[in-house]
Amino acid sequence: VLHFRDSFFEILHFRYFEERSKTAKSAVELIGELVEKYGQGGVCFNASDNFTFGYDNSFLVVDNEEAWSVETCNHVWVAKQIKEGYYSMSNVYSIEDDYNLQSNNLEKFAKENNFWDGKDKLNFAQAFQGKSPCTDARLKGGRKLLENLTKNGNFSVFDMISILRDEESGICAYDKTRGVRTTSSQVSILTTNKNSSINACHFITGTPNPKQSLFKPIIFSKNVTLGPLTVSTPEEIIAQRTHPLYATHQKVNWEKFDRKHFDNIEHEGIMKIVSKLKSTDDKDIDNLDTLFHDAASTEIELLRGHSSS
Repeated sequence: VLHFRDSFFEILHFRYFEERSKTAKSAVELIGELVEKYGQGGVCFNASDNFTFGYDNSFLVVDNEEAWSVETCNHVWVAKQIKEGYYSMSNVYSIEDDYNLQSNNLEKFAKENNFWDGKDKLNFAQAFQGKSPCTDARLKGGRKLLENLTKNGNFSVFDMISILRDEESGICAYDKTRGVRTTSSQVSILTTNKNSSINACHFITGTPNPKQSLFKPIIFSKNVTLGPLTVSTPEEIIAQRTHPLYATHQKVNWEKFDRKHFDNIEHEGIMKIVSKLKSTDDKDIDNLDTLFHDAASTEIELLRGHSSS
């Protein structure tokens, strides 16, 4: 993916979009506004890792009513509304000429940089996919998994988790030799039940390698807190970002680990949350503030019994 270093747009700004947008489409428009004005940049790795390439950002922006895919390059962008079925993105551009929204400067920028001849509608992926260390293998692998798991029309949170844990597709990456790994994984459920007191829940690992992590729930209640178990000290951030939960992971003898019990705990916890999402009873809403911290504490206790040290 083409990368320009004279820009200041990082993926952490996604929180900015969420805080200032009431709908998915308004978030898309805000992303576009900031991309056009400020551009973007950032690197994929810690400075100490000695990797030189960076990236331009892509986003899946979803609310309870609609979903959008946004892809960007430097100061230009396109957005495609996803109206049915499934969708994924990974490492390479996937929006071609089927976008619904675009930046005002898209065609001008493409012409000035000799990416487009101006004859047919601009194909975004074709025009901007330059030399890249990445291939479309993960994109194709992910879409194949989605195709297979959605055939019966009954796609579940557990199906999504299985995709994020799939190593053959490259989606779950954990290469100790090169130091390349999935940083964290997340599955979000957005309910269409307008009578529910909870409109969404997000299941997050908070650690590398989702095959070795519980997907822990977080619901954005009024006083939600993540707790200290996935927070690194300033010194650890500069070094290896080894927060308490990840430090526990690193001590586990995974060859002797009881994966079945681990999976059962995860399944039980997720099913409780799914039940709450379907319910209109809000009497336990205040007990949701520490969900993530409680699950992380449970994970640490489960893992400590299998320490190799």
